[in-house]
Amino acid sequence: MAELLDGSSTIDDIAAREGMGDRNVRRLLALACLSPKLIKAIADGNGPADLTVTSLSVALPHDWAAQEQRILGA
Repeated sequence: MAELLDGSSTIDDIAAREGMGDRNVRRLLALACLSPKLIKAIADGNGPADLTVTSLSVALPHDWAAQEQRILGA
């Protein structure tokens, strides 16, 4: 994420370096913006049983409270 923010790399640069497609890099970058409360709930085993990386990385709002509401119902 720091490389993108400081302009030293693009998503395409990171994708090439890591040997993956830019779409996968974009999907993984979304995980860097997860709410700390949501991350803790998942780490503690308190996330929804059907939660997947794909569901976390696709179309989640940037607002942490909205993420928590959508995933945890909190």
